[in-house]
Amino acid sequence: MRKVDMRYKVLYGFLIVLIGIVFFNFYFLELARYFNTLQPFIWLGLLILALLFTIRERQRVRGRVERIQSVFIVVMLVMIFYFLSGLLTGYANTPYDNSFVGIMRNLWLLVFVDVAKLYYRATIIHFSKKRMSYYVLITVLFILVDTGIYSFINQATDSVKFFEMFFQVLLPIIIKNIIITYLLVTSGFLTAATYILPRALISIMVPVFPNYDWFLTATKEIVLAVLIYAAINYINYRKVLQVSSRKIKRHNTIPLYPVIVLILLLTGFMAGFFKYSPLGIMSNSMYPNIQRGDAVITEDISSEKMHKLQKDDIIKFIYDNNYIVHRIVEVVEDDGEIWFVTKGDNNDAPDADLVHTKQVVGVVVFRIPIIGYPSVWLSEYFTNSQANVERASD
Repeated sequence: MRKVDMRYKVLYGFLIVLIGIVFFNFYFLELARYFNTLQPFIWLGLLILALLFTIRERQRVRGRVERIQSVFIVVMLVMIFYFLSGLLTGYANTPYDNSFVGIMRNLWLLVFVDVAKLYYRATIIHFSKKRMSYYVLITVLFILVDTGIYSFINQATDSVKFFEMFFQVLLPIIIKNIIITYLLVTSGFLTAATYILPRALISIMVPVFPNYDWFLTATKEIVLAVLIYAAINYINYRKVLQVSSRKIKRHNTIPLYPVIVLILLLTGFMAGFFKYSPLGIMSNSMYPNIQRGDAVITEDISSEKMHKLQKDDIIKFIYDNNYIVHRIVEVVEDDGEIWFVTKGDNNDAPDADLVHTKQVVGVVVFRIPIIGYPSVWLSEYFTNSQANVERASD
């Protein structure tokens, strides 16, 4: 049985104490006070402790420069794509202060803490004797530190809020911590820092960022993690294991790239980045032509082509912040503007309100039976309601 290094126990002990401090602040003090005052100083102390333990230790990583370069390229490409996607999703103002004083403050509160936290984790991993169970435990503990899990549980007041917070907050943190541990184990501190630092610096310096919802936020982290894993895994087999170039071509890391491209394309399709986008049907208002649980593929329609819409076209339009799919039964022109009278095929009467061209976002081109049920069930579960006949009126 291998003896555990005493330094490892000390580092673990302080980490557990830190989690206790977060817990204490959540229940007895304002959590913001911990993050704004205590946290940087606590991590400064832990960083000094880790440096004292590793002053004579040196981690040797084969192909370190190539690993750092690969991770940096992947991170920057994803960040470029991320900010360009804002042209489609729109942009929101950053929550950080972009003044010089604000940036200096955030460098201390956020970036320094990230670096100290990363080095402390690297030190624990260094003394872990390459035990997988220790790596898992380390990852879980740092997830608890990053999320302030107690605050997360308190804010997830209902199933809808929990679902959104899980995918927008908790899942990205879990993925981030898994890939950090993987990089520290396989590639060392500098490579993991290359994954963390560019994103942290960009986040506190750029005044705007893409307005992503929970789905796109989670997808971005998953794609970035998969790309980095694929790049490092490829280097591991080529540098560390000294696999021949012929074997590398046959190795299963290569097929990851088509999968990543497929994930990106599917994400863009689901998010409506392309000319065509899917929509799950919640009700039987268009029965029998379109039934509850079906998915329809709609084609985006420009304002220039709006005048070409005619009677019997099935359109997707926005009504009361919801998407409605109904058939045009009449086209009305008033003072040079076009309005549509719409009706569900299974409804007794047309919708009470006319639909303006500005409300129309697409026209249905075809339907796919049944495959829309997952989105229907999720929506009903989180709204605790079921639509029987969809109407654009009360």
